[in-house]
Amino acid sequence: MKSRRGIRNSIDVADGKIAVDQGQLSEERYVQSTVITLVALLLSCAMTGASIFIVLFVNASGRADLAQSAIIGWLGIGFFGLCVCVFLGLLARPQTLLLDSVGFTLAGGLIRTPQKTAWRDVERFCIYRQGFTSPSFVGFNYATDRAPKHRLLKFNRAMGADNVLPGVWALPTPEMVERLNAYRARALAAQDKFTK
Repeated sequence: MKSRRGIRNSIDVADGKIAVDQGQLSEERYVQSTVITLVALLLSCAMTGASIFIVLFVNASGRADLAQSAIIGWLGIGFFGLCVCVFLGLLARPQTLLLDSVGFTLAGGLIRTPQKTAWRDVERFCIYRQGFTSPSFVGFNYATDRAPKHRLLKFNRAMGADNVLPGVWALPTPEMVERLNAYRARALAAQDKFTK
C-alpha cells in the first residue's frame, strides 16, 4: 500500500515483522511474541485466584493453626498480583526491535526510553543460553573499541555475550540471529558505500 510520501508499507504477521521499504535498505520492526506473555498472564491470574482462595478459606475456618497458610496466601496475592500488572503492561506495550540503516533500537516493554545501538558498535550477534534447559536469547558482542565502560562487561563476555536482547521474539532465536547479522552486514556495506 502506498502512503502519501511514496513509502511502501508491508506487514508480515506470520513472522512478527513489519517492514518499511526506504529505498535500498528497508526498515524492519520485530515485535516480541505475545503468546508467551499471554500464557504468563493466565498463569499469574490463576495463581492470584488460588492465593485469594487460600486466604478466604483460612479466614472462613477461623482456625489459629492455619495462620501460616494465611501469610503464604497474602504473599501469593501480592506477588502474583504484581505479575498480573506487569504482564498486562507487556501486552499493552510489547517490546519492539527496530532495525534501520544506522543501528537497532530496543523499545517498549519494561524499557522506559528507547535504547539505540549503532551497527558499528556491534561485532556480531549470537545465540546466548544460560544453561542447558534455559531458553535461548539473542546475544551480541560489542566491537573492541566501541564497548561501553561498565564493570560487568568482562563477566558477561565470559558467559558468552556482552549483552542480550531481552524477551522471546516471534521468530526462533537462530533465525533471528541470522537475520540480524545479515541486516547488520547490509547496513554497514551501505554505510561504507555512502562514505566513499
